[in-house]
Amino acid sequence: MQEESNKNTDSLNELLFSAAGTLVHARERSVLLVEDTAAHAAIIRRALDPSIWAVQHVTRGSLALDAFSENPHAIVLLDLSLPDSSGLLVLKRLRALNADAPIIVVTSIDQVSMSVEAMQAGAWNYVVKADPKETAARITSAVEEAWQRRIKSAEARLVDQARIAQLVRNERLEAVESLMRALCTEVNNPLSGILALAQILLEHRNLEPDLRQIAENIALSAAKALEVVQRLSPEDPSSP
Repeated sequence: MQEESNKNTDSLNELLFSAAGTLVHARERSVLLVEDTAAHAAIIRRALDPSIWAVQHVTRGSLALDAFSENPHAIVLLDLSLPDSSGLLVLKRLRALNADAPIIVVTSIDQVSMSVEAMQAGAWNYVVKADPKETAARITSAVEEAWQRRIKSAEARLVDQARIAQLVRNERLEAVESLMRALCTEVNNPLSGILALAQILLEHRNLEPDLRQIAENIALSAAKALEVVQRLSPEDPSSP
């Protein structure tokens, strides 16, 4: 039983460490830009302050999958028109590598049906390329929003895991206290009986000295044992 309890504790700790690690990664400001058009890539890179964002640029879907495998915590800016693969297929494969991947589709395809399909495939946002200034503003806003959303999600996950761990620990503590209360009750009753019998013996005036000494020792030992039991016994929550 102790081994099982230790395994459960280890599992709880692993979940907490995992949630904490997720929050650490969520705060990373790395961006994977998947864009094969040099002019569009230049606009996007200029929009993202290099002192804040670490941007890695690739021009192929296959290269995007390789880069994301090495850094699955990057915010992805994904063009749908890639020379070697469908952008939607790349999106799905990126999501397979990390189900929580913050992927922002950046495309010239201004179609509601395509936007809906991308969002259903797991995109966090859909940005249509416009004039350079407007595109830059949209990209900056979308990336910042994705970063903030990812942090909030990671914080919520960590809080939930911490709450679950605390509930489990409280339940275990209550179980231990209940067991201790039962054990103390079982020990308290016979000890009280022994103390009462010893006191009855001591009330006899004609008790031989040796027996009186034995009775006194028994009474003293029983009284000390009862005191220890009372200190160990958890307070009964139902008592007034």
